[in-house]
Amino acid sequence: MGQLSQKGAKIVWVAFTPSGAGWSVVNDQGAYLNRNLPAECHATMADLSKNGAKIVCVAFPPSGGNSRSVVNDRGIYFNRNVSDECHEKMGDLSQAGRVICVASHPRPATTGASSTTRASTSTATSPTKHT
Repeated sequence: MGQLSQKGAKIVWVAFTPSGAGWSVVNDQGAYLNRNLPAECHATMADLSKNGAKIVCVAFPPSGGNSRSVVNDRGIYFNRNVSDECHEKMGDLSQAGRVICVASHPRPATTGASSTTRASTSTATSPTKHT
């Protein structure tokens, strides 16, 4: 984590997977360091960091596995295997402005997570579903 704190950068977000084996650390300049996360999660973060965008937070739902929410500083977010309710709420909030942060409760949800992959931007008229 020392490398993320160089040249005045500050750690602004730390997230752990439900198992505790994986984690992601993000600094205020959009740099991040991931350990023991699915390659697809790292690729998602790289995609959302293109063209000067910066990752601001990542969350791992309690369902575990290949699930996550990633948000960048432009309000663009990507959800994989999160609950429908969470994705819909993020869509609603992005219509009123932009999503700036997302977090997951550490205990398993009482309902299952959706298996749908979702990505959306704050300018979308409705959340976009990708399978």
